[in-house]
Amino acid sequence: MLDLFTLILGIALVILVLQLRAVLSRAFPIVRLRLVAASAPAGVADLYADAHAQLTEQGFEGPLWVLNDTEPSDTNMVPLQAVYRHLQQRAAVWLGAPVDVASPHRLLSYWTTALNDGRLLVTQAFDPYFSTLADDKLLAQCVAAESLREQWALHQKWVAAQSGGIESREVDEAGILSIGELASNAHRARLFDRGLLDVGENGLARPGFSLAFRILWHYWRRPKSRMAPAPIPVLRLAILARIVDMTRYRAPTKRTQWLLFLISSVLFAILGAVFWDLRIAIVLLVVVAFHELGHFVAMRLFGYRQVHMLALPLIGGVTMGVDADPSATKRAWMSLMGPLPGIVVGWLLFAWQLQAPPSNAVAAEWLTTAIWVSLFVNYLNVLPVPPLDGGHVVQAMLPPRWINVQTVFVLIACAVGAVAAWVFDFKLLVLLAALQFIGAFQQFAVGRAVKSLLPEETSFRLRPRLMRIARALAALETSAGATSIALPRINQALQVVQVIETRPMGWGQRLLIGTVFSGLLVVPVLGLVVALVYSSVIDGVINEPLLAAQESERVALVHEAETLDTAQLLAVIEPLEEGTAAASTEAIAAAESRIGKSLPGVLREIYLQRNGVEFLNIDRVESIDIASRRNAPSLELMSDQGKLLVWAVAPQLEAAENEAVEEAEYVPPEEVPLERAGNWIDIGSPAMDGGGLYLDVGSEGEMRVITCYETCDAYPGLRAWLNQQWVSVRQMHSLNVRMQQVRAQAMKSLAEASMPELLAQFEAPSLLMRWVSGVDMRPGAADAEAIRQVEQRLGRSLPKDLLDVYAAHDGFPALRLLPVSAIQAYLPETPPAGPDNTATEVAADQLPAWSGIALEHCLIIGGSPITSDDGGDALRAQQQSALLWCPNSHRADIEVVDLLQRQVYASIMGYVRSSAADEIASRRVNEFQIGADGAE
Repeated sequence: MLDLFTLILGIALVILVLQLRAVLSRAFPIVRLRLVAASAPAGVADLYADAHAQLTEQGFEGPLWVLNDTEPSDTNMVPLQAVYRHLQQRAAVWLGAPVDVASPHRLLSYWTTALNDGRLLVTQAFDPYFSTLADDKLLAQCVAAESLREQWALHQKWVAAQSGGIESREVDEAGILSIGELASNAHRARLFDRGLLDVGENGLARPGFSLAFRILWHYWRRPKSRMAPAPIPVLRLAILARIVDMTRYRAPTKRTQWLLFLISSVLFAILGAVFWDLRIAIVLLVVVAFHELGHFVAMRLFGYRQVHMLALPLIGGVTMGVDADPSATKRAWMSLMGPLPGIVVGWLLFAWQLQAPPSNAVAAEWLTTAIWVSLFVNYLNVLPVPPLDGGHVVQAMLPPRWINVQTVFVLIACAVGAVAAWVFDFKLLVLLAALQFIGAFQQFAVGRAVKSLLPEETSFRLRPRLMRIARALAALETSAGATSIALPRINQALQVVQVIETRPMGWGQRLLIGTVFSGLLVVPVLGLVVALVYSSVIDGVINEPLLAAQESERVALVHEAETLDTAQLLAVIEPLEEGTAAASTEAIAAAESRIGKSLPGVLREIYLQRNGVEFLNIDRVESIDIASRRNAPSLELMSDQGKLLVWAVAPQLEAAENEAVEEAEYVPPEEVPLERAGNWIDIGSPAMDGGGLYLDVGSEGEMRVITCYETCDAYPGLRAWLNQQWVSVRQMHSLNVRMQQVRAQAMKSLAEASMPELLAQFEAPSLLMRWVSGVDMRPGAADAEAIRQVEQRLGRSLPKDLLDVYAAHDGFPALRLLPVSAIQAYLPETPPAGPDNTATEVAADQLPAWSGIALEHCLIIGGSPITSDDGGDALRAQQQSALLWCPNSHRADIEVVDLLQRQVYASIMGYVRSSAADEIASRRVNEFQIGADGAE
């Protein structure tokens, strides 16, 4: 539930950040107004005609046309307005072409009354612009009234309430321009005085953060229009498209951009710490920032304008800019320059970790996180799925005439991406892919419009941008019909213009970019295939009821451990052997005197039963001492800046019975100063570098067990630690028993199986695994001539059951059987190895003593083949994995000897049958198919 809430909050914050950026980009220029002779613009003339009828009916005169000469022109959203005056009421209404894509059939309208005390009263319908900026000189209200008649009535009522008997100014021509001044430049100056506006490097004033948040607040609370939808004329869509186009190309001041990036980064870190953890969040933020910096640098080098970055909480980041000279080549390289540097840095860090890993455990953990996050994020972005960078690269590489191919690609890529994200539980990626998938169906109309305009491509590019947009809208209406919803159609038109404006990629660049992109794509595609295969295999074999039964068994063992005394626990952990001695009370007393502390009761019990427990790494009582005297180098090796990291281990029973907690929450490690660690009691032999077993006795007498190897784990007490060791041993014994039960059942079922049936029990590895291992796991049948030559060289015939194997496969790695050509006589000058891979001391003519078989005429039929030192084709077996066939052992029960497993078999068939049973038992255990009673 927390994850879902955080995800929803993250999406909401992304919307907030993008809306805040749009508001911070809004310009407050100096307005220049003058009266001109004009008429209603084409596309909205019908709206002006309807307004004229309503206003004249209410006693208004006009219109007067007011032109706004504001520069730069891209800040002028309403260049021409019609003003109607009510001379008796001394009020005016200002009408402009629609600016809100949600209300394409309603003119921009606001009603003004200027009072003699210098105040200006404004009523505006559905738009909170003036009410957001209101002060003591400009009073404004935002009303929900569709018709001009309703708006006029509300304005009159409000003026009567606000004027306080103060008379209104005349609304002659000079008065109209004066009102425009009060509503624009004079008010702009007051905003500056109140510190609500910032001036950017181009001299334009833009809102600061306090004003931007106020505008957003009023925007969210504004009344919503409920006008009935109707088809929108193309020219009206063109007017609205100009507003949308201007808004997209605006950017905040540089100072605001960096502040916004900082704010979005902080939100990213906070949400990431809740959704993942703080370390992941910080590393991910750095990786995302570095990724976006690659885009940022590439865009600046390619001549993009107004380039800036944003962090998007829980999603990633985005780099925005204006492309003054659209080029598919630049767009592709710009997309690649996000993931490419991150991938290079990730592999460099990985190489550094292999060559010189940090000695500090915390640094090593952060480095590992940085490596995998960097590689994962950047390789993920290489995938050809919009809106990822790889999807943009593919779209840039496809020629404009292949616009429908791009659409089909987007549909397929988004479908595959959504399925893959669902399988791997990346809910946010599923949502992003689904959104792209929904929007992709609209692209077929874009494709038809692009194809219809390609014949006039040259003349199209020479037209002014507004005319290009209008032409694209006309082509879309021809191919897809009229629309009553403005924004999707405008977005389609802007995409049509972008496709035709963009210079296509040459074949040379297409080959170069395609090569680089394909090289980057190999790793994520291969990883995705492996993960999908692995995931499908695991999902198909996990038996949830059996897992629950095994967990219940473990919980029962935890309970049982708490009922046993120390002697009973030790009897299972390490059974007593003959000659095991207990520690004397004098030796225990001497140890306590040496360390200056009394030993815990449980440890005294252990020593009074046996003087040291090898399985638990508990040393003889004569050896234990204070850690600083006995094992100071190991402690210092594990420390970082004089501190050790100690991770708390939760009690098993509490974790097992707390069903409400799906995952253990992250608990940071305790930082123990080296001086304090030096006072630990060292009771365990540091068999491994940096290892040890310690007791930490606190000031209140509480005691905990600390096991160390590279990092340290702390158990709440010696008994809790001992219980866990007992449970682990019992679980291991239980698993072995279940394995033997299943193996016995398998041996029984395979008693009458033929050689092909036995070989079929060994699952063939996947093609991918065979490619990765480089070993032919299932070679073809052995050549009859090769068998004849080996038999001639050895001077004896091979047994039928061995020939049955070679008739199917010339060597069988799962059985460690060598190819038939590698069979050779045993080499007595090289002693065979024992199970620990060390040479066994035997007589020159004897196998290890446990077999009691003479070496004479034994042949090596199994092992790991290696090329001889002389570079020839002869192969010999590594002794640690040798399998011997001894036909003249003079023992009817022994014909095959497995030196690795220290096992003997009566025949080749017996060895294969036993190995097949082992394979079945192992597979069923690994696939969670064996219950606590050994049954499937």
